[in-house]
Amino acid sequence: MKGFFLFITLIIISVCHPGEFLESVPNELYLENTSDQTVCFFITEKHNYPDTLFPTVLPIMYKLSKGESHLVYGHTKDSWSRAIKKDFNSNYLSVYVYDSLMLESSAWETICKNYTILVRYDLTGDDIKRGCDFITYPPDENMKSIHMWPPYEELIAKYK
Repeated sequence: MKGFFLFITLIIISVCHPGEFLESVPNELYLENTSDQTVCFFITEKHNYPDTLFPTVLPIMYKLSKGESHLVYGHTKDSWSRAIKKDFNSNYLSVYVYDSLMLESSAWETICKNYTILVRYDLTGDDIKRGCDFITYPPDENMKSIHMWPPYEELIAKYK
């Protein structure tokens, strides 16, 4: 009888909240550097997309050599969309990727003024759910539908 009650409860939960029951497990987003250069990245904290200006103070950066990957963002409680909205006050999680040599040789104010980035990925919860939970620099074929600056075609042209 207990087994039957548990079975009915699980059916009701999955019907009332489709997808949310299965998505309540830990979720993680990674960035892998597949380029030949060392890169650094940071994610935005609270911002109002589409305002993509850099923070006035140099944020905490994570450095990735060729072939390395690092956790960008993770959550355990909500769907990707709700977690991003709650944690970043936006429908987008923006990931900024820089050339590490440029960061070491230029003042942060100059980088901000010239918007000197390799790429900015603007990910939605739906992007991540569709399989972009492991993003790369430079972007791979699976990422071409993600909003990024410069656009996908422009970035790929540099690497051909």
